Amino acid sequence: MTADVPRTPYGWRDKVIWLVASRHKGLIQLRGRNLTTGTPLRFKVLLSGPGVTTVGLLNPKKPGAVTNQGQPKTFPASIYFPKAGCYSISASWRGGSWKLVVGLGH
Repeated sequence: MTADVPRTPYGWRDKVIWLVASRHKGLIQLRGRNLTTGTPLRFKVLLSGPGVTTVGLLNPKKPGAVTNQGQPKTFPASIYFPKAGCYSISASWRGGSWKLVVGLGH
């Protein structure tokens, strides 16, 4: 890993920016887990939720960065991966959800 992805007590920290449609009003929950071990991922969303937690919260009323009218709301955040492996990451909100599988490490 590089200095851009430092090791922390929670695992390797990778920075991300979540984008949410400007029309979306409700909370969005982020979850993730290692597909082999079930170990949860941890999230930290700046200004929108508590510190490092296993459930990241995106609150459209409190985006982490200022955006122009009609532009997606942005949420600077970090995801903590405990070790190399395959992970599922999901987002859910009232009326919808998505799921993504990613591989990390070598």
